[in-house]
Amino acid sequence: MTVDDARQRAERLIEEDIASDDALLWTADFLREKVDTRYWPTATQEYEATVDTDYPLPEGFVFVLSVVDVNGYPVCYLWDEGKIRFSSAGTHMLTYRTLPAIPASVDETLPLPETFLGPLSYFIASRFRSQDDSEDPDAQRWMAECDLALRRVTLPKTNRPLRRRFRW
Repeated sequence: MTVDDARQRAERLIEEDIASDDALLWTADFLREKVDTRYWPTATQEYEATVDTDYPLPEGFVFVLSVVDVNGYPVCYLWDEGKIRFSSAGTHMLTYRTLPAIPASVDETLPLPETFLGPLSYFIASRFRSQDDSEDPDAQRWMAECDLALRRVTLPKTNRPLRRRFRW
């Protein structure tokens, strides 16, 4: 899936042409504002740590997923204002979420499953229509469609039916 795929679908919705630069800008907004952080990239950083020393967090860092030592055991840590501090010395591996990469061109493949094509198309169409009028009913409807489609995409799937047992 590319930005151009979503742009073309959005153009069919609004029946107008959308500039590639605008589509790229709105796709970046979509990635950061609408896409659940579970779909953001994961990265790692290794630290040779000493106790109570502040170390800079990696560029693009958003939040910690885990910190483990060389044996895979969890390590206590504290992170704040671009720094991380460990409670024990040794080699520690930080696993974290990073900001999604902003596409450089409309032909670049997005790091999302194909199921995000619909929500992104609605988002682009909504942003295009709301440029002149933020109260435009079509823009509001398409943003609502975007949110609904995103809920369908990101809901956890299970093969088992939900059953609740009650005792009386």
